[in-house]
Amino acid sequence: SISMQAVEHARALITRVPAVAGAVAPSPRLSTGEWLVRASFTLFAVITMGIVAFSALGLMSPMEALVVLSPVTALAGVIIGVYLGGDASRAPR
Repeated sequence: SISMQAVEHARALITRVPAVAGAVAPSPRLSTGEWLVRASFTLFAVITMGIVAFSALGLMSPMEALVVLSPVTALAGVIIGVYLGGDASRAPR
């Protein structure tokens, strides 16, 4: 039956998860710049998803969406641009 197949599939996934977790190498500590880049991507994603949800529900007009999205896009672009520029300046030549 379908429910038995689902249970078997879930059991296989549960037994495989610890093996996968052990195979992933731990990441080094993140620098402040890397945290800023991740935070800017997160901010951009959250705001974008909010705009999509409000627009889909008819609670936000396209002009309001542009007004909200413009500064968030600019902020994310500046943070990422500064980070990438800093990486380029530290790269060996």
